[in-house]
Amino acid sequence: MIPPKGSLTWIDKPEGSYLVQDKQKSSSLGRSYYPAEIPVLFHRLATTEISKEGILAFAETYGVLGVELESWEERWEEFQESERFRYWEKYSNWRGEIKEMQAAYGFWSSLKKNDEATIRSIFALRRWWGGRLRSLNIWQNAWTQIGNITTDALERYPYTIRPDVDYPAQSKHMGLTIKFTPRSLISLIWLQFAQAASSTDRWQICEYCSEPFKPESMKARYCSDSHRQMAYLKRKEAQK
Repeated sequence: MIPPKGSLTWIDKPEGSYLVQDKQKSSSLGRSYYPAEIPVLFHRLATTEISKEGILAFAETYGVLGVELESWEERWEEFQESERFRYWEKYSNWRGEIKEMQAAYGFWSSLKKNDEATIRSIFALRRWWGGRLRSLNIWQNAWTQIGNITTDALERYPYTIRPDVDYPAQSKHMGLTIKFTPRSLISLIWLQFAQAASSTDRWQICEYCSEPFKPESMKARYCSDSHRQMAYLKRKEAQK
């Protein structure tokens, strides 16, 4: 559920800033949508500007992350002000999730493009191992960090991803099917990324918008015909 537009706002407290929903500004219940229908939400999060304005724009479009408060003191304060405000998501939590996704997606997209320079710059920026690569195999280093970042992210919210087992119908030859159901937007986003990074499906990075997509042919360079056309017009304009 996405809160009604204009109802989300920032509240500054001594311990930090919080993204909250002001119930007094909520004239409706909000808008429902299925986040799983947008398979590249991880890219949308990775490209979110780390600022109150950028985070607010993301939350108004896709919803709040569903990150719980960190202490009983914060929960008590939320309880006291719950008549008017809800959610109480820390700016520092949003910033941390965006930065982690930027690193994970940066490695993954660079691997897809064989972009060794970007991988090295991410290592230097993040100061892993003193900004140096642990081994000579830069691609192995990148995959290792993708795995570490994703594992840490999923372990941060262990109770927000519920495993479900579907039982077979009537056929005795059918086996059990295990599904993972995210209970928060942030757990769904990290699960999406984990599935994309571990999938055997071929992913391509659009040369126009840089968003990942599954190409229908080996020659595909753009995620849509409109982006292919816009890329052509951009090249034509640059030649003038």
